Amino acid sequence: MSTSNESTARRLPQTPSQLRLVRDESKPLRHVAESHQNELSFNVMPGRPVSETLTIKEYRVGERYIEATFDREYHSSMDKSPSHLIFLTALVHTQKLLYAALCEELGLEYDPEKSESIKIWPTRLDIELPRMVRKNRDIVQRLWITDLEQVSETEYRVSLFTKIESQIWFSIDCAVYRIR
Repeated sequence: MSTSNESTARRLPQTPSQLRLVRDESKPLRHVAESHQNELSFNVMPGRPVSETLTIKEYRVGERYIEATFDREYHSSMDKSPSHLIFLTALVHTQKLLYAALCEELGLEYDPEKSESIKIWPTRLDIELPRMVRKNRDIVQRLWITDLEQVSETEYRVSLFTKIESQIWFSIDCAVYRIR
């Protein structure tokens, strides 16, 4: 007998080439104005901070699909650390993208200035980083909700796949809770 996590792991391909991610081009995407920032700051070595800021330009939302365009600023005190998209910043943005996509899917208002309507907890995360994203402007991230299951009146199980500039890929399972 398999657990739900084992079942999900078998259901979701582990590499983007195994996925058949196709968006219905006949259905237009809804543009969502978005001008907020996602910021991350940390240090790997003492006294050598690293930070990155993503400035979101817009979201384009469709059925179980969302894409974003953003710019980024990178600062590092580490030796020989080239400017690149930090995968942790990408994970933070992925959670925000999923939030916006789920608001659309569940008929909730997406307003980043208001209190959250849902909470998202990742339960499984597969990451592939074959190349660094060195681009600073007009970076595109696409996210597909590959599975959405309502477990109770307020709880959902979500699986997603996202890619950033075809250079970073995440496959993620999440528990999602409606709180409003």
